[in-house]
Amino acid sequence: MLRERYLFGDIYTPSLGELGGLRSDIHRLFSCYERDWGHAQSVARNLFYGATDAIQDAGEAILSLEPGFPSGKEILAIYGLLQALFIQQDAVLQLEAAVLYGTLSNKRGWKQMDLELQKIRTLRNRVSGHPSHAKDAGGTASIPLVRSPYHLEAAIYGLPEGSDDERFPKFHIGNLIERNARGLSSILKEAYVKLGDEAHARQAMWARPA
Repeated sequence: MLRERYLFGDIYTPSLGELGGLRSDIHRLFSCYERDWGHAQSVARNLFYGATDAIQDAGEAILSLEPGFPSGKEILAIYGLLQALFIQQDAVLQLEAAVLYGTLSNKRGWKQMDLELQKIRTLRNRVSGHPSHAKDAGGTASIPLVRSPYHLEAAIYGLPEGSDDERFPKFHIGNLIERNARGLSSILKEAYVKLGDEAHARQAMWARPA
């Protein structure tokens, strides 16, 4: 299983490497499932490949920010980073549903995720999802602010005068990426164990003499 440690400023993100490694291992084990899922239009098969591709693509997008937010393109980079984290979350939940259930009907909702993952999702909705109309998250609007190549802040409009909004402290992008990857890796580990057990059972069955 691939284990790499990526450096964002002075912050290491080992869980990002772990998430990519789990995705690769699950993808490799899928060959044992394809015999059962069969034809190319299998619902579970399409869910599986769509999810693994999205996890990898979002991971590559996140890694492109390893040098920090590019000068002159900071706002675009923030929007892209938060959307990539959001895509990773949805893809992991879809992959989990494909492996455990073969359908999206039992896919867990985002409010069933770890609290840290929910906070990242709310941050995305607030800063890059619906920034001009975000009253459900407090206040009425928000904009991202950049103070350095590795830090994200948000200005929030419409809060009561004198209120302290603790939901949007200064974020280090390395910490944000690490927290997201750590929470998603714990979800994928369960799917990996189940897929591995099923693969070993199938291999043992196929190895029996006729």
